[in-house]
Amino acid sequence: MRRPLFAMMGIATLIVSAAGVVLLASGLDGVDGEGAPNSPEVVVTGEEGEPGQVISSPINDPNAPGAPFASQWLIACSVNYPGNPEAICQSARDCPETDFLRFTLWVRQTRSSTWTPTVTECFDPEDPDPDIPRPTVTPDLVLREVRRIGLPALRIQVQPADATLVNFDTIFYAEPQPFARTVQLLGYNVDVEATPAAYGWFFGDGQTATTDGPGAPYPAKDVVHAYASADVVERPSVDVTYEIRFRVDGGEWRSIDETVTADGPTVDVEVKEAAPVLSGD
Repeated sequence: MRRPLFAMMGIATLIVSAAGVVLLASGLDGVDGEGAPNSPEVVVTGEEGEPGQVISSPINDPNAPGAPFASQWLIACSVNYPGNPEAICQSARDCPETDFLRFTLWVRQTRSSTWTPTVTECFDPEDPDPDIPRPTVTPDLVLREVRRIGLPALRIQVQPADATLVNFDTIFYAEPQPFARTVQLLGYNVDVEATPAAYGWFFGDGQTATTDGPGAPYPAKDVVHAYASADVVERPSVDVTYEIRFRVDGGEWRSIDETVTADGPTVDVEVKEAAPVLSGD
């Protein structure tokens, strides 16, 4: 493996020869502590070893004033990533033009050390300045960011609180929290909204229910459950499934087909048995 060698040397040169093309990958010492690339590049030379052309390098320094992201083209092989662009695989040759290679555009946001693969294009590896499209914000990218941030998990509300009676209609409800956030993705301002679409109720005794509303406190009885066993402590909870929509730079709202579910914490509910008591004058 070459990675330990990189770690020891800080810089290495790798030669991969295929079909008369030689790739030299230099500066492959990874990402520094600030998350800034150390100018990795891929240089192409011909069979005679004439001077090559840079075909893969950072086109935007995320630490420069006003720069929203850094991007880098790399040959589209699963083992290649920023800091380690060292291989030409068979799948990278799967282009309509036989002398072209397939490249993937990797993007990294400002102040982030995480590179994300985006678009894949075929172009001439000897083209010194391929057209580099600005990456677009996709539903998958928004979903990844939403999961990273996390959606509100709701604590189940119980009436009567803490303890209830066996064979008694115990009331359950939740208190929805709005979620609206503006995030930076690939240099765009992306507004994200998540709205509860379904509630999954887990009563702790193996029984469950699903509703499209959050229930309500007494006197409403939208969500009720009667426990059949006494002298036990049940741990009910509620999960919330959110529908998500987003818009880019104030454009039209787009809905995401996939939903995200936030699992709620459990609470303790003691189930007691009432004893009849005669009273009177």
